[in-house]
Amino acid sequence: MKTYDGACHCGRVRFRVTTELSRVGRCNCSICSVKGFLHLIVEPSAFELVSGAESLTHYRFNTGVAVHKFCSHCGIHPFYTPRSDPDKVDVNARCLADVDVATLTVDEFDGQNWEAAIASARWKQPQSEGDPKRILEIAILNLRPGSRPEFEAAFRQAEPLIARMPGYGGHELRRCLEQAERYVLLVYWDALESHTVGFRGSPEYREWKALLHGFYEPFPCVEHYVGLDDEERFAGR
Repeated sequence: MKTYDGACHCGRVRFRVTTELSRVGRCNCSICSVKGFLHLIVEPSAFELVSGAESLTHYRFNTGVAVHKFCSHCGIHPFYTPRSDPDKVDVNARCLADVDVATLTVDEFDGQNWEAAIASARWKQPQSEGDPKRILEIAILNLRPGSRPEFEAAFRQAEPLIARMPGYGGHELRRCLEQAERYVLLVYWDALESHTVGFRGSPEYREWKALLHGFYEPFPCVEHYVGLDDEERFAGR
């Protein structure tokens, strides 16, 4: 681990981040592609805003989950709260002092097709031995006949609710080719309790239920899966 100092262009916003820095992400979504942002996602405990909180201005769009933060004086975007990991801080590696970004490995992320790309994103996959593993929640959703358009619109409304939950690691909704009113919902969590206790016990879950549960017929069975190398950690659950 190494500690890096960072700042916006004018220097009013200064921060410090402690992390292993060898690879970053590059996204082609409508905002990242014009900013040239290189993504370095860290835990809040690894990030310190040293100065300039009063100089930051915020911008939200689309789902409203991501909170884009800019220096109100020079306009540079040094860090923000990302849609993919709203419980973390996404630092712009270009704003770090004494870092040659040309030496970093860059992982491409297809932000233009965010929902399809997030489940397979490199940083969402189970980590190497000794690091936390992800839980995969799987729900088969059978809809009331004729309710597809309304369900898909309601799901888009519901996405920000689950995306801002602690322990959330990404999700994907796919429609069945053989049965048009059947979907599969995949959600990644850092721990079983993040879903069964954290999300299901939250106000966000009550909103989620109100938006979506009326579409299901019958009510779906929800199961949780772990990788084959991870079974011992969850034995007996």
